[in-house]
Amino acid sequence: MSLYKFGRNDIFVTNIKTYPKANFLIYSGSYYYNHEAPQSGTWSDPVTNVPVGNLSLYEYNVDRPANQFIYPFVTKQGTLTAFKTISKDSFMGFDYGDVLSGSYPLSATIDRKFYLEYTGKLPIPTANATYRPHVMALRNILNDNRRLSPHYQFSASSDSILKGWDKDTQMMTMISIPSIFYGSSIKQGSVDLKFYTTGSLAGQLIDYYKNGELIQYSGSISENNGKVAGVVLYNQGIILLTGSWDVSAHQEKYRNSATDYNAAWVYYGASGSAVNDYLKESSYTLDFEGNHTIPSLTMFAHAKKHQLNNSSNPTFVVSSSYNTNIITGSSKYMEYDKVKVKNIVSSSFVNYSASFERQTYISEIGIYDKDRNLIAIAKVANPMKKTENNDYTFKLKIDI
Repeated sequence: MSLYKFGRNDIFVTNIKTYPKANFLIYSGSYYYNHEAPQSGTWSDPVTNVPVGNLSLYEYNVDRPANQFIYPFVTKQGTLTAFKTISKDSFMGFDYGDVLSGSYPLSATIDRKFYLEYTGKLPIPTANATYRPHVMALRNILNDNRRLSPHYQFSASSDSILKGWDKDTQMMTMISIPSIFYGSSIKQGSVDLKFYTTGSLAGQLIDYYKNGELIQYSGSISENNGKVAGVVLYNQGIILLTGSWDVSAHQEKYRNSATDYNAAWVYYGASGSAVNDYLKESSYTLDFEGNHTIPSLTMFAHAKKHQLNNSSNPTFVVSSSYNTNIITGSSKYMEYDKVKVKNIVSSSFVNYSASFERQTYISEIGIYDKDRNLIAIAKVANPMKKTENNDYTFKLKIDI
């Protein structure tokens, strides 16, 4: 085996910037992602075994019967290995030899939370229906983004030009987008929300100024155009909608109660429930692009001429030239040194052997760390013939 060290110009890292597009349609209690229709499999429906509009994170248990799912597991042993989701107290409750298991498949999709207006005294009791720990956790992030727009302020005085609000108490819808859909952040200026009633566009929000403000761009009530209905947290993948004005005169049970309310941005994404047969006359779309950087490692492995001209493959030598007689003694161990290398150079003529030329075939390249530990193997689709008089360079590339 020959080992060669990569040179200064043989290794470099590049970054590939991508902008993945995402489209969600929300209707009648279901999410639909990128216009994908659900597929039925031979053993499962849908074939991915995750709900429609969800991404299967590891694509495990695809088209597999529910009683034959694979799952992660570990056995409690002296190494004390366990899943991160199992607390120390729970772990101590298991006996040695017990099997700790998880479940697949795992999936991800957008999540909507709706908070009614709170009129009591702060802080909101945790048992109250309007308690909003997820919004409270964003206080510092929202206030930090005030440099982009005053609409990010967690609370504003009623004497201000913007009339004031308090995100602790105001009616609000929170849309959370997992990072698997956008990468490192949502691309500024790409967010587009549409509110449909009875099949017609009632209102549209876009982040026109790329500063996180969601501005009503068009709607059935034109006097509302230009109003800010919410903000986007690009790095966190969160949309907060606080626009309470009527988007249209259409009414439905947006609060999942017996009362009908006019369509408004705070009701964006509301779909009712199975008990109430969902909302049938309202639908919503969410479009955005992501910022996803893929770092890529490129390495050049050189096979120089007059090198790598020997092989440990048994077919490299003429088998009839083997001599198994080995001379051993107290001071020596000698193998037969007259083994002939097989001539595999092809000839253009019948019954004529071409002149001997040493050549090998390179089928894989091993990559070692500084301690000579094998950390990766690169394989070629077909073995590459290496002759004595030619240099070869293999380009190895991996996303990191």
